[in-house]
Amino acid sequence: MRHSRPDGNSLFGSPVYILDTVDSWTIAIKSIQQKWRFISLTAEILSNTSPVEISILNAYCLNGPVYIFDFQSVGPQTSKKLIKGIIENKEIFKVVFDIEEIGTWLWKSYQCKLLYTIDTLIAYNISANLAMSHKIHISNFCSWIGKVNIPFIQEISQEIANPDYWKRRPLIYIMQCYLSGTVSVIMKSWLDIRVGLNDEQVHSVFNISKEIMGKICGETIGVMPKTPERPFVFSSCLNKFSFDKLCIDTAFDKVVNDTAFFSSRSNSINLG
Repeated sequence: MRHSRPDGNSLFGSPVYILDTVDSWTIAIKSIQQKWRFISLTAEILSNTSPVEISILNAYCLNGPVYIFDFQSVGPQTSKKLIKGIIENKEIFKVVFDIEEIGTWLWKSYQCKLLYTIDTLIAYNISANLAMSHKIHISNFCSWIGKVNIPFIQEISQEIANPDYWKRRPLIYIMQCYLSGTVSVIMKSWLDIRVGLNDEQVHSVFNISKEIMGKICGETIGVMPKTPERPFVFSSCLNKFSFDKLCIDTAFDKVVNDTAFFSSRSNSINLG
């Protein structure tokens, strides 16, 4: 982000900001913390580094902007300190694709724990009665399950065979389209899948996601108990803008406005 106007727009019309300075990171993270309570996250890595090095982290704020955090432009200690303000924030509900993968990247690279997070891949596997070990590439997930054609996805799929692809700067137009598109579709897919899940299945999605993150960090993370004292009721906590770690859901009918989700947002928004 080089000025107050977006660098582009996502396929759903959301303004897209490329964050390549400490100041732009700081402003965007503060905006998310103050204004946005539902985000989806995706990441791109430099696969030939050891340990794995994250090049880009993408965040889509539900009914809001897409932020592309450029890790190559910010020092590792600074980026670690700043990104924890989102990743480990108990008041920001996060949706990811394949928590085992992105959670491992964040933990090994920055010792960041993905807390208050659900995995839309796990949600899909549960909804389709598939094994939890079932995997699918994110690009195929977006087109087959999300039913959205991401712009330039074929070109990107060919390019990323080069392990240095995500080192390239500046981030050209086709990169921006792919990055903002996939992170937006991950949120859309969770909302679509959530409608078909009962509360007990949502309970399982959340608990399995937490258990996987616990294994990555080498910790035991408490899961939501199945007891009469804690029935499967998930709706009220979101309106409080504070999420009990044992009571979390997207409260689809109260939070999501389909018209707003798919409508274009004004380009005059200042950093979301």
